[in-house]
Amino acid sequence: MYKTILIKLTGITGLLLVLSAYYLLWIPPETGLSEVMTRTRYAIVLNLSGGLMVVYSIYRR
Repeated sequence: MYKTILIKLTGITGLLLVLSAYYLLWIPPETGLSEVMTRTRYAIVLNLSGGLMVVYSIYRR
């Protein structure tokens, strides 16, 4: 039972990471280039880690 709860929490956390990455990619038009590069870099890391967590939770299910 503990393992099932942990797998579900991993999937939910991964989904939240992916959603926060897409929120970071929503950039207003007046944003400077350095902020765009920083936000894009963070969004890529969040998206990859969240995607891996979701895939892991689906695999372990």
